[in-house]
Amino acid sequence: MVRFVFNGDAFAQNPIPQYKEPTYCHQQKSTAHEQPATNILWRVPHPVCPPAGEQKIFLSYARKDDHPDYNDPAKSFMRRLYDALKDDYDVWWDRESMPSRALTFLDEIQEAIEKSSRLILVVGDAIHDSDYVKAEWQFALSRCIPVIPILRKGNRQTVPDVLRQVHTPKFLDDDAFDEQIAELKRILTDNKVPSGALLSV
Repeated sequence: MVRFVFNGDAFAQNPIPQYKEPTYCHQQKSTAHEQPATNILWRVPHPVCPPAGEQKIFLSYARKDDHPDYNDPAKSFMRRLYDALKDDYDVWWDRESMPSRALTFLDEIQEAIEKSSRLILVVGDAIHDSDYVKAEWQFALSRCIPVIPILRKGNRQTVPDVLRQVHTPKFLDDDAFDEQIAELKRILTDNKVPSGALLSV
């Protein structure tokens, strides 16, 4: 079993046989906490809700749920989604936004999420097999960054349990993509309400 621990610039990869239950937002009173995603663990400082500001959107998804030809909008849903949002928002998508720096992949993701005002979780069957995806949306919640699930594949039960009460636009019909994007943009223009505390995941 492997975990990744973030604590400032520190990065470690060690076998750890136990996890702590995640806590979120202002409910955490200790100086650091951990929220597990099976094999990925981030140690972060006491979370503070970020102020409202420029719309920076982080796209979280499982690559297995998208077509491998990510440059072709006729095949790749993620390409269509990114292209539809990039003119109105500052969008972080790993296929387009991952810089070439002397940082680990997970360091880059953590930094990008911390700078985001919202995280869009593209829901498909493969997200439940991805520790990276789980770590991304859990980390966003720990920083009081709203997570907006959109249903690309599956049904309501495919959405992670703690997010099922959140309004989830459906992107199941490619012919209705323009209407679906309009609904998503409406949600993104709503005033952001910081996430409350979650007791468990």
